[in-house]
Amino acid sequence: CTARDAEWPRPAMEADGARPGLTAYTAPGEVFATEQALKEHYKSDLHRYNLKRKVAGLKPLTREAFEAKAAASASAAGAAEGDKRAGGRRRTGTGDAEADGDDPMGAPAEGRVNPKSKAAWYARAANLTDEELIDARIASAPAFGPGHDLFSSHVSADLSENLRHMAKRHGFAIPYADYVCDLPGLVRYLQEKVYIGCFALQDGKQFHSVEAVQAHMRDKGACRFDLEGHEEEFADFYDLEALAAESPLWVEAEVGEEDGEEAEVAIVYRPPVAQAEASGEGSSLVVGGGHREVGHRSLRRYYKQSYKGPQPEEETMRKLLLQYREMGLVKPAGAVGARIGARGVAARGEKGRRAGDEARRDLKLGMRRNMLIKGNTTSQNIIFG
Repeated sequence: CTARDAEWPRPAMEADGARPGLTAYTAPGEVFATEQALKEHYKSDLHRYNLKRKVAGLKPLTREAFEAKAAASASAAGAAEGDKRAGGRRRTGTGDAEADGDDPMGAPAEGRVNPKSKAAWYARAANLTDEELIDARIASAPAFGPGHDLFSSHVSADLSENLRHMAKRHGFAIPYADYVCDLPGLVRYLQEKVYIGCFALQDGKQFHSVEAVQAHMRDKGACRFDLEGHEEEFADFYDLEALAAESPLWVEAEVGEEDGEEAEVAIVYRPPVAQAEASGEGSSLVVGGGHREVGHRSLRRYYKQSYKGPQPEEETMRKLLLQYREMGLVKPAGAVGARIGARGVAARGEKGRRAGDEARRDLKLGMRRNMLIKGNTTSQNIIFG
């Protein structure tokens, strides 16, 4: 008897002492009258729990202690579940699940949608006019200032910190920053486009929320805006005249004719190809004394092609060969051509004969081998000694 065996309770004996009852160490203090009752105990939670306690080196619990412990654990779990449901009802509104339209399991009522979702926004905007839609966007727009990031929810201390953060985090840079005459106004305008209009700066797509348009710009890598093609939109924030004076890509042109309005002279961006088309000139530059032609990168697909150029006509070629013959650069094509032709025919004939002989020899050899294989039809068993 070991020390551990002494700690376990001894099985009880019958009153007459004739034979001991059926006992188990996982049911201290109990005596089972039949073998079936003992087997039922082995299937109970008390047996499994006391086995785990034995592995851990602990004493087994009696049935009364185990039932009291299970009841306490169940009541604690019920209280925690009640607090969780109460917290969920406080978040939904009234605190009453039935009044809020939720079932006891906390599932949302049928037909309820997230008020910040795309479906909820378009459902509200379906019956609004353009003016009412603009007023609704202005009313629902979050507050923003000079330190609010254009592409995330980050807030910096001031405008300079915000520009530094956007450049480092999103790679945002203001194009032609040297010609910006109103930097705070430009950033404020960009923030209004994002926070109120929910417009993407690069492609101009509109979304239902600020979070959606910011996620779109980050995912697409479009954390920037272009001045080219949007000169009229950003004319109040840039000195376009100074830009046109310094860069040949910005020119004065008439705009507004396509919309039926009177043409106005404005400064617009014109790439080299567009300038060449507008002036009627070519889009390539000849350098190196006329031996090299440099074209615009938009035409590189054509420069990669192997174009031989216009071929001379047959009459022109004949006159050129006649002139070369008179100068002694080309010998008459009579005897020389005949000799070359005869040697070529002879060489081709000899080569053709050799090739034909080799082909016939290979054919005969293959047919002979095939006949030998077909004739030997006996089975060949390989025996390893």
